[in-house]
Amino acid sequence: MVVPVFRWSCPGPETSILPSLFRTNPSTIDQSNGFLTVGYGSCMASSTDFLKFDEQVVKVVWPSIAAWRLGRWIGRIWGRALARGPVAAFFVGFFLAPLAALVYFWRLRPKRCRRYFVTNERILVVEGILGRVVEEAPWSRITGMEIVILPGQAALGAADVHIYEGDRVVLRLPGVSFVENFIRVCQRTQQACLMVASSLKRQAS
Repeated sequence: MVVPVFRWSCPGPETSILPSLFRTNPSTIDQSNGFLTVGYGSCMASSTDFLKFDEQVVKVVWPSIAAWRLGRWIGRIWGRALARGPVAAFFVGFFLAPLAALVYFWRLRPKRCRRYFVTNERILVVEGILGRVVEEAPWSRITGMEIVILPGQAALGAADVHIYEGDRVVLRLPGVSFVENFIRVCQRTQQACLMVASSLKRQAS
């Protein structure tokens, strides 16, 4: 059962203002590629050689155990235990902890570990410690996002994110924790990206 609970349609560049995470000093605009050259806080990541020139990382998200079937099964059992009260949750949690730890460390396999990068140009799915881009979607193509909660994910505080171009899903991000915060970061980043591109286009005309 798939339960979509949120759909965000990306606004045009003229409908909002630059968010505070972007500097508005004109000297920070890189005229060569139409994007801001900005400074961000530090983020935990491995090699970032896959980034383009002047591409800046806004956020890095590692998928939770809810991205995998066994993790979602753990979430379903944990959710039922929570509904029965703290005593049931304590005993069930005691038995589920080793399984949860197994899934947690399995997702960190050096050659197969995945994480999601939000940059000022695109959203990327990066695999492996050395960093290899396996999927991506530039902000110029993204028209909407949808939060999809699979069974077992709610109890773990996670959900899948589907990224749309028109009516077509171009990217799926399984098991995103704090998903509403992730959506807000994406929304602000895309709005700023589109506004900068629009401003540079007007300057060139």
